Amino acid sequence: METFKLTTTAEKFVRRMLRMSGLEGRGGFRLLVKGGGCIGVTADFSVEPEPIDGDQVIEVKGLTFFVPPESLPLLEGTILHYAESPTSSVLMCLVPKPVTLSTCATV
Repeated sequence: METFKLTTTAEKFVRRMLRMSGLEGRGGFRLLVKGGGCIGVTADFSVEPEPIDGDQVIEVKGLTFFVPPESLPLLEGTILHYAESPTSSVLMCLVPKPVTLSTCATV
């Protein structure tokens, strides 16, 4: 079962990060995703030589991802996408299904 998918740009980004870290072919890309109330979902990533205890090891397009159990439900059904411009770059999760947004009070 595939938990998430990658766009071509995200695949190139992950491969480049693994290559630059010297872990290409033997390490993995760790994705930590958390629900975030008013700001929605936040994500962190790192390149690691091996998974941390409890991480789920997921293969997508020949790449190894290390995903903590609490991140799995938030990644399910998403598409990981990478975009860059002259002033910024971002790795994001696109959700191809309807989502319910929380409402937050503003002052």
